Parts: sequence; structure tokens; C-alpha cells
Amino acid sequence: MFGHLPNSLYLCLIMKKNIALILFCLMAVSFQAVAQSNREARVAYVLQNLGIDRAHQKALRPVLNKYLAEKKQASADYDEQKDRWKELIKKGKLTDAQANKLLQMKWEAEQKELNLKKQYTTRFGKVLPAAKVWYCFDLVNDKKSKIRGEEKNDDDE
Repeated sequence: MFGHLPNSLYLCLIMKKNIALILFCLMAVSFQAVAQSNREARVAYVLQNLGIDRAHQKALRPVLNKYLAEKKQASADYDEQKDRWKELIKKGKLTDAQANKLLQMKWEAEQKELNLKKQYTTRFGKVLPAAKVWYCFDLVNDKKSKIRGEEKNDDDE
């Protein structure tokens, strides 16, 4: 394919391609790390504020991590579509068709999340007493700003 190019130019093209691939991989890993660090911060916050001993914390950590990952996945389609139309939403320019689509996606995401909460009520209940399960769900829904100990931010989830 590059037989007609001088060796130095050929090596330069290969190196640029490899550097681009490496940079792409690093960016993908950093996005994954941010998502995991946010989830880990939330898990640490819940475990710290739930008032349970280390044995219960150790048993709850993987279940809580899995719950948060599945919860995020349950609303992924809705969140993605909402992000695509973020500017339209801010400007108040959504069409009726777009609004109906978002509403339908929102109700589907909320139904998935409700089903997930019911499943995890049982799973958390295998590790925690019922009162702690309630507090666990309450803490897991706190705003990012509260978890980080920052001032309230309207963009928090």
C-alpha cells in the first residue's frame, strides 16, 4: 500500500497512526475512569453515611456498585437523547414530536428504574436490615454536590 513512499515517510505515517490510536485509547480510558470515580465516590458516600460496620460495608459494596451501573444503563437511551436535544430544550424549541418521544423514553426509563429498585430492595435486604435499605436508597439519590460537599449546582443529577 505504501510501497511507493520513502521509508522515512512510511514510518512517519505509521507512527502518526499509532499515536492517534494511543491517544484515542487514553481518552476512552479516562472517560471510563471518570464514570467509575463518580460511581466510587457515590458508593463511598453511601457506605460512610449508612452507619454500618465494615463487614456489612464489604458485603454491600459490590451490590451497590452493580446497582448504580444498572441504574445508569436503565436511563442511558433517554439521557443520550436528552443530551442530543439539550440546546433545543434550553431554548424552548422542542417540537411536539420530539417532546412526545422524550416523554415516552422518560416513562420507559423510569419504569426500568422502578423495576430495578424493587429487585435491589431484595438484594440489599440480604445484606442490610429494612431500615438501612431505605436509608441506602435515600443516600444513593443524593446530589453530586452533596456527595462532594460542595455548594448546590443546578446541573447535578
